[in-house]
Amino acid sequence: MLTFANIVYICCHTRFYSVDKCQGCGECPTGIYYLYKYPWWNRRATRKPGKTGTGMTYSGCFRAFLLLKKMKPAGLKTEKGKQAMTPKQQLIDNLNGYKNIYEKIQEEKNRIDKNAVYTDAGKEQQLQLLLGKYEPIIKRYHDTACEIIDQGVEKLNEKWNAAIQKRLTYTGYQVGLQNVLEMFRNDVVKRPEDLQSILQNYSGDYMTLELIRKTILDYSKDENIRATAATIAEDNRDYNLDLLKRTRANVDKYISVDAIKTVSKAWNTFNQGLTGVSVSIAGMVDFCETRLNDDLSLL
Repeated sequence: MLTFANIVYICCHTRFYSVDKCQGCGECPTGIYYLYKYPWWNRRATRKPGKTGTGMTYSGCFRAFLLLKKMKPAGLKTEKGKQAMTPKQQLIDNLNGYKNIYEKIQEEKNRIDKNAVYTDAGKEQQLQLLLGKYEPIIKRYHDTACEIIDQGVEKLNEKWNAAIQKRLTYTGYQVGLQNVLEMFRNDVVKRPEDLQSILQNYSGDYMTLELIRKTILDYSKDENIRATAATIAEDNRDYNLDLLKRTRANVDKYISVDAIKTVSKAWNTFNQGLTGVSVSIAGMVDFCETRLNDDLSLL
């Protein structure tokens, strides 16, 4: 539900430690995590009492604790040899975790609201205490979501640039492209099926596809070929980055204590405001699930 991987193994002083799935208490940025100590040959060891202090319980040596503190709330490897969560899944888990925290805030607010002991001023005071309690948690979710998106954008640009460099320096690729362009300049491609076969070889090479499209429209007299060329997908990388930029802006807008404070100024609309935030977060999750690949590129 939240963003920590189910199990993380740390080898320290010949012993293995693991972090069990978050219990969702909401008392720390990623929830309370219970550290179990397992000899590697026997995973049936019982829970050991841990030391608290940062919203995280732990057992074992101080070195293991420092390693745990450095862990991110998403993207951890579940076990040696297993693949880490993708940026897409990291972001989805982070957003869902924040949504759960929001719902906890709403539940606690409802309990305050129903308590006849509090006056309106008392309720306002309790709300401020509630927000103060969750402020570091919300900040962690915000910072983690921004980090996932920022790193995703950086890696997408690196991937795209690397692909361009590889194609430019691959002689066979360039020779083949020149032959293809020459065929279109001489208007020898007459079957749309042949054009589709050619285009499949350049899937993902947006600049080459655009060059092919323009060459066909400049030289081809065949209406079927021209119509097929007009359907060639345009370079969507800028659009991809723009959508990620908007997603990051929504993170700033909704994963924020200030957003809650704005809603809470009108106490009676607090529930409605939180519901609106929950719906917005759900919309962001749906966008990630239906529009993005694992590396945050567009489907």
